[in-house]
Amino acid sequence: NANNACAISLPTVTTQPFALSLSSASATVVQGTATSTSVATSAATTTTIALTASGVPAGVTASFSPVSVTSGSASTLTFSTTASTTPGTYPIVVTGTANGVTQTVNFSLTVSAPGTLGLSLSTSSATVSAGLSASTVASPTISSGPAVATTLTASGLPTGVTATFAPASLNTGATSTVTFATATSTAAGTYSITVTVTSDALTASKNFSLTVSAAAASTYVLSLSPTAGTTALGGTLQSTLTSTVSTGAGQLVSLSASGIPSGVSLSTSTTLKTGSSLTVRFQVSTSAKHGTYAITLKGVTGAQSATAVYTITF
Repeated sequence: NANNACAISLPTVTTQPFALSLSSASATVVQGTATSTSVATSAATTTTIALTASGVPAGVTASFSPVSVTSGSASTLTFSTTASTTPGTYPIVVTGTANGVTQTVNFSLTVSAPGTLGLSLSTSSATVSAGLSASTVASPTISSGPAVATTLTASGLPTGVTATFAPASLNTGATSTVTFATATSTAAGTYSITVTVTSDALTASKNFSLTVSAAAASTYVLSLSPTAGTTALGGTLQSTLTSTVSTGAGQLVSLSASGIPSGVSLSTSTTLKTGSSLTVRFQVSTSAKHGTYAITLKGVTGAQSATAVYTITF
C-alpha cells in the first residue's frame, strides 16, 4: 500500500568517452596539390566512431580512409586542393561521433599560390669545332613553396647536334649537366638553342648560343709493333697496327697493303678508327720463295694518308 511504498534505484548508464588526435594539426600546400594527416582514436571500451570534417573551403575536398573506425584505430584524412582554390588559411574542424557523443579536434590548412619557375645556366654560350661537344649546368628554381619535380628539354637544335641531360628529370634546387654534341658533318655557324624546364603548367626557358666551327683537319700516323719478323715456310707472324691522332677529330681510315710477295697472305680489317689498334697476320705458305720482303700498309682518309712498313723474312 501507499504506506509501504519504497524507492527503487536504477543504475545510471554512462556513455563511455573517446578521444581524437591528429598526427599533424596544420599543413601548407600549393594550389592543385594535397596533404594528409592521420586521425587517431582511443576509448575506454570498444566503439565505432564516424568521422566528418567541417569548415572545408570551396575548392578543397576532405576524404577519410576509412570514414569510420573502431576505437584504437586510425584513419587517414586527405585534403585535396585545385588550381582555383583561393589562397588563405582555413580552420577545419574534424569531428568524431559515437553513440550520440561527439569529440572534435582542429586542423589549420594553408593554401598558397604556386611559386614562379625559373632556370639558370652556368654558361650561356660556347664555341666548338665540328665533331666536339660543349656543356653547361642547368639549375631549375622555384620562387616559393616546396621543391617541385621538373623536366628539362632542348629545342632549336641544328642538324647534327644532340642535347643530353644528366639527369633530364630533377627537383628544383638540383642541377643537371647539359651536353651539346656536334657531328663532324655539322655545318659551321652560330645556333640559338632553347633549354626549357617544365613542371606541370609552369615553364621557364633560357637560350644557349652554340657556335660551331669547321672541323679541324685530322692528321694521324700509322705504326707497327713489331716492325719485322722471321718465320719458316708454313709459319705465321703477326703485328699490331696502331693509328695515332696528331690533330683533329678521330676518323675512320681505309686500309690497304702492297708489296705482298707470292705465297704470303695478309689478314686484317679493311678499316681502322684513328686512335685505335688492330692485329695484322702474315701467313707464309710452304711454297713461298725464301727471302726478305717489305710489306707496306697504307691508311687513307679524305686527303690524308699514312703508311707503315713490315719486314718479313722466311
